[in-house]
Amino acid sequence: AASLQGRFFEFERGLFAELLPRLRLAVGLLDRTGAPLADQAQVRGWLALLDAERRTSADDPARLEKALLDAADVARASGDTDARLRTLMFVALAARTVHNFDSATAGAREGIAVAEAADRVAWLGRFEVEAAMVAQKVGDDERAVELARQALLRGHEIGDPRTVVRA
Repeated sequence: AASLQGRFFEFERGLFAELLPRLRLAVGLLDRTGAPLADQAQVRGWLALLDAERRTSADDPARLEKALLDAADVARASGDTDARLRTLMFVALAARTVHNFDSATAGAREGIAVAEAADRVAWLGRFEVEAAMVAQKVGDDERAVELARQALLRGHEIGDPRTVVRA
C-alpha cells in the first residue's frame, strides 16, 4: 500500500505539473483576447483552487484567498449564474487548506442565496455541506449540525449521493 501511495503522489504531482502552467497561460490568453467574463472567472477560479489545494508552507494564504475572491468578483460581474456558483464554491472549498474561514463562510452564504434564487437544488445542498464544514471549523457546532441536516435531507430528496455522503 505504501508503494502505491508513493506512485499515486508522483502521478498526481505530474498532472499538476502539466496543468498549472497551462491554466496560467490560459488566464493570460483570456485577458488578452477579451474573452467573456464568465470564462475568465472559471479559469481563474480553477487556477486559484488548484493553487490552494497544492499549498505549501511557503505560500501566502492571503494571496491565495485574494485569487479566489478575485475570481468570484469576475464571476459576479459576468452575470453568469453557473460561473458565480462555481467560483463561490471554490472559495468555500479552499477553507480546508487556506483557512479562509471568514470568506468561506461569506462565499457559502452567498452561494446558498444564489442557488435558492436560481432554483439550483443540487448546488444548494453542496453549499450547505461546505457551510456546515466551515461552521464546525470555527466552533459553531449548532449551525454546523443544522446545515448538515438540511444538506442530508436535500441530498436524499433529489437523489444526490455526493451531497448525502459529504453531509
